Amino acid sequence: MAKKKTKTPASPKLAKPETEALAERRQLDDVIRQLEDQQAGRAVERAIRWARLLDQLETLLDRAHDLFIYGVPVDFDYVQQLHAAIHAAADDDDPGVYLPTLGDVRKMESSAKRFVLAENLQLAENWLPMIGVEYENGHSRALADVRLRLEGKAPFDATATPAEALALAITCVRKLFEVDLARAKLGAGSRPPVGVEIQVLRVLLASTIALDGDAVAKKIRRNRQTVIDKTVWDAVLRLRVECRYKIPKTGAGYKLTDGDRELARNHGVVVEVVEVES
Repeated sequence: MAKKKTKTPASPKLAKPETEALAERRQLDDVIRQLEDQQAGRAVERAIRWARLLDQLETLLDRAHDLFIYGVPVDFDYVQQLHAAIHAAADDDDPGVYLPTLGDVRKMESSAKRFVLAENLQLAENWLPMIGVEYENGHSRALADVRLRLEGKAPFDATATPAEALALAITCVRKLFEVDLARAKLGAGSRPPVGVEIQVLRVLLASTIALDGDAVAKKIRRNRQTVIDKTVWDAVLRLRVECRYKIPKTGAGYKLTDGDRELARNHGVVVEVVEVES
């Protein structure tokens, strides 16, 4: 009689030691932190660029008409100093060397400023669609219009006055500044939102209008959680102080800025469907 073969039970796979899993988690956290710091550093550089561009455009708004006729205004004292320095460095023994007049120096300086301004507007135009689909197409054209006018070319919207064209461009640059400022704050000791803070953010992200604390609480209560106005107020305060959100409050209630929405995306808090408020 043949011997009955007995199956040897397979040995269970050993679970990965907990210490090894923790080490990998720490490594992942370190990588994420490094990436966030790198992104925040680049956002700081861009925010500085947008802040300077915003200041320049706002300064030019009062003289928008002259800007597109006579060019970017320059500091006349600096022009005089530059003119004097050019003449002082000239070789008096070479009468064939042409020395620029004061007007020539002013034009050169204005042209250099115009080139830098147009270059920064082009960079802003490139970045604007990246902060959200709502800033594509027409919004980017607002920046292109000012750049084309500076270059003496026909803008997309020739019906807009110089001041209107500048004002639209200022609005776009301000949005860029707010978004990159929010990105920069990710590496400034802030923490991501948790618990009821995330729920408050989701409600505000889904709303197209400002909501008061009671309205936010009622929307959260739909998820069978007891939330009151005070709970929302505390959560908003923590979001502002500890998570670096602005969340301004008007008479109508809380409403997220564009920078807040970008910061929420960076924190992984995303609402795909925007509610239509009546």
